[in-house]
Amino acid sequence: MNSGARLDQYLDQLRLRLRREIYTRATAAVAVAALGITALAVWLLARAGFPSPFVLAARLTLLLALVVIALFALWPPLRRLRQEDGAKEFERRLPDQGGRIDTWLDGKRRIAAGGDSPLLELLAEDAVTVADRHPLVEVLPRRRVLVPGAVAAAGVLALLGLLFLGSTYWGPGARHLWFGQSLPAATLAAASSIAVTPGDVAVRRNQDLEIAAAVTGLRPGAATLHVRYGDGGKWEESPMQRDAAGKFVYTLYALREPATYYVSAGNLRSKQHLARVVEPPRVENIKLTYIYPSWTGLPQRTEDEGGDVRAVAGTRVRVEVKADAPLTSPQLVVNEAPLDIDQSGLVGKGSFVIKDAGQYRISARVGDELVALTEDYRISVVEDEKPTVAINKPGRDYQASSIEEVPVKVSAQDDFRLESLELRYAVNGGTWQTEKLNAAASDINAAALLRLEELQQAGSGPSGAARLVPGDLVSYYAIARDHKNEVQTDLFLIQVQPFDRRYTQSQAGGGGGAGGGGGDDAAISQRQREILLATFNLTRAQEKGARDQERLADNARMLSDVQKTLADQARTLVERARARLLDGADANISSSCCVSRPRSATSRSRCRTTPVVAAAVVVRRAATSPR
Repeated sequence: MNSGARLDQYLDQLRLRLRREIYTRATAAVAVAALGITALAVWLLARAGFPSPFVLAARLTLLLALVVIALFALWPPLRRLRQEDGAKEFERRLPDQGGRIDTWLDGKRRIAAGGDSPLLELLAEDAVTVADRHPLVEVLPRRRVLVPGAVAAAGVLALLGLLFLGSTYWGPGARHLWFGQSLPAATLAAASSIAVTPGDVAVRRNQDLEIAAAVTGLRPGAATLHVRYGDGGKWEESPMQRDAAGKFVYTLYALREPATYYVSAGNLRSKQHLARVVEPPRVENIKLTYIYPSWTGLPQRTEDEGGDVRAVAGTRVRVEVKADAPLTSPQLVVNEAPLDIDQSGLVGKGSFVIKDAGQYRISARVGDELVALTEDYRISVVEDEKPTVAINKPGRDYQASSIEEVPVKVSAQDDFRLESLELRYAVNGGTWQTEKLNAAASDINAAALLRLEELQQAGSGPSGAARLVPGDLVSYYAIARDHKNEVQTDLFLIQVQPFDRRYTQSQAGGGGGAGGGGGDDAAISQRQREILLATFNLTRAQEKGARDQERLADNARMLSDVQKTLADQARTLVERARARLLDGADANISSSCCVSRPRSATSRSRCRTTPVVAAAVVVRRAATSPR
């Protein structure tokens, strides 16, 4: 065999190996694509209930995909293998030939066309020598054919297993896709399901029945309710509406005869259910008895024709149900929690405690079903509001002498009952004293009497009971409490005044000096009262647990600074009065001036008022005393 024949034999074997590789690769691609597309299509169709339009679209998609993959896997490589007798493909696979194969095949074509190529034999010898150094088993190893072949075989076997051995919905679904085989009902049930509520149920005549369908395993765009009334007749179809939870719902209004129904979605359908219409005993009357908590002070109350319940939390409600026939296993269903009812003849008795707002109804067993005998009645919880309290008399800041009896009238109201009402008072910012007033009612008008002659100054010793003197302040307020709330009034002041006032003309400066002193005194007293009220309100805000603690601290520091400034002003007025030699004109002035210069132990014991109040007393008396 000459060199040309050997070279042609070598190229024919190479061409055969290349064709085997192309066909096995194309087969592997088609097999894998068929398996993947089939599995994906069956899974998607199962979720949609295998609707016919979707199945047809999936079948066309599968066919088109396999044809396209086969064309792209076969046509381009086979076309390259046919062009110029495969010269370009041979040179790509045999780079060491350096163009010899292309020249050899071109020379053969010229000879076939009647031309001459004298050096073609020498070229063949040279090409054969190079081919001997690179045998075909090295150029195209067997694994290049075996691996795609194995992949193709595995894909075909997997596809056959899916078609004929697949469990649940895979096998029937794949056969339905490939061959159009009908799907059994079990396959649809395995692929997805429709849960219908309430299912088999007994309802009262003329009662509405709401049907809900939850579809699992697929996501249909619509669902249809199929209903057949009575023992036979035509099936009626109605589209169901999707609610916010994704379920399909439909309501059968005023059901008067038995109804058989089921729900369909695509090719999927639920099992049939029966809604029986029963004639249960009729509730003729509901009697409600309210037993209120003791803290409300409300007596027991009865509603002979009850329905909706409205009361404060903690109220026990006794329910007495009268029906036209004895009830079987009656229940009082409160917020979907069943409570037993004791049945005696035509009357049943039960009770529940109001805890939360909601609803209740009366149910009983009719046949083998628990049937609601009444509509859902509302349960409303009444909130316990805060009480109101006010001091009606004096109702303002008051001035009195140290021996007067000041009447205080307090009014308070609550939506239920007040548990306590108190009047609190203190002298010159001392310890708060409490006087309890009559309570235990929802509307109270109480009276108290502040006997100033019996009150002692704040800071007095245990044995030295010092009476009030002009300039002392008695602060008071009222506080009311109900079951869980507490409120109080604003702070009011009683300022102790002298028994009489003597107005004389000043020896020097006339009435102008007196008027100026009196004006300073009134201003200092007014500012002191404002400081006391502000301090009281600040303390109340702290007790209420105000959130802005930083602001409360700033206000406290501001009040402290104002009090200090006012005290300095008072001391200045005291010194001014003493400089005018007024302390000898009235013994009370000397006793009050101890804020700046106490003269003896006795005078120090009498200095129980605050420096500002004492200074105000000094100025007032200095301004009104005779010269």
